[in-house]
Amino acid sequence: MRFFSLSLPEKIMARLNDFMVCPELAHIYNYCLANGTAATYSKGQSFVDEGALCRYVAVVRSGYFKFSVIDNNGDECTTGFSFAGDIVADYVYSFLNSQPSPTLIIAGADSEVLRVPVGELRAFLDKVDSGYIARTAKLLLKEAYCRYIDMHRFSPEERYLKLIGRVPGILSLVPLQELASYLSVSRRQFQRIRAQVGHLSHDK
Repeated sequence: MRFFSLSLPEKIMARLNDFMVCPELAHIYNYCLANGTAATYSKGQSFVDEGALCRYVAVVRSGYFKFSVIDNNGDECTTGFSFAGDIVADYVYSFLNSQPSPTLIIAGADSEVLRVPVGELRAFLDKVDSGYIARTAKLLLKEAYCRYIDMHRFSPEERYLKLIGRVPGILSLVPLQELASYLSVSRRQFQRIRAQVGHLSHDK
């Protein structure tokens, strides 16, 4: 059963990751829409734990998910997000390589998804497009390299402006500490950046 209608990539609102809106994801996206089982996750509930094998690939219907790791000081560091219209999964380790996830993926808000088992989806992709896995792995490597370069090319303020430009509404959805962590700046530095660009009305 289809609970909502989105086409890839025209109607995806959150464009945090170019990979999420590339045509290569059409097979995954459409399969989840056509065959996915509806599931809900409460805020703080795990989609996959760090060190566990990710069992599902899902399209986010509402809410959002955050990807995080724990640093050597025991602090949580936010490494990514999946918003409504995005695909959520541990794509690199669990989906592509059948290995445990190195990250924790949890619901950042009460969220709804349409999900399918990883094994079922991989079997479908192998049947309809034998070269799919190799092509998407190359796309992921390209995006990861671009993000690494951008960390050095752009200042924290520039990366903040790029973030809110790519994901309209993120300031009202995601707490300050998660945004600061994602940008790899302290909360105090993040507040200074927001003051400089006139965005101090966000106070989550």
